[in-house]
Order: sequence, then C-alpha cells, then structure tokens
Amino acid sequence: MSTIDRITYPNMDPLIALAAAAAVTDRIKLMSSIAIAPLRVNPALLAKQAASIHRISGGRLMLGLAAGGRENDCRAPNVEYEGRKPRFEDMGDERHGSW
Repeated sequence: MSTIDRITYPNMDPLIALAAAAAVTDRIKLMSSIAIAPLRVNPALLAKQAASIHRISGGRLMLGLAAGGRENDCRAPNVEYEGRKPRFEDMGDERHGSW
C-alpha cells in the first residue's frame, strides 16, 4: 500500500492511512510515496509517528520524505513555501537530533 501527502487533494493523511493499514494487515509493504516533511511542525513528532507505524507493522514501513514541490500544499496550512527546502534539510541534520 502506498500513500501520497497532499493538503489540497482529497486524500487521507498518509500517516493515519498507513497506521490503519498496519493494524489490519500483516504482510503487505507500507510506503509513503513521499511525506512532505516541512508541513509537519515538529520533526521529532513526525519521527515518532513513523517509528510507531514501523513497529506496529512489524517493520513493513518504508517512509519517503521530501520538501514538497507544490506551492498550494504549503500555502494551505500557512507554511512558507520558499523556506521549505532549507527547513527540510535542517530537519534531517543529525546535530539537531530530529531523526
């Protein structure tokens, strides 16, 4: 099962959808095509949510992360579009302990 992360598209939240799939399956692989990391305010919470899904699923989660390329997905939750790439890179900086 794969999910997409779009704010302005009629899809489910990818982490919630993957958690639901993890709870009712035991063999299918679970994957976020991408999760737009800069839309999440707290990178530690994103990491905790992904780790929880990974554990519930018995290690079946493959998490794809990206900065996002559609301006309307950043503007909808009032996230600065222009600053998304540096913020994304900063989220994975091991000096900050985010991941």
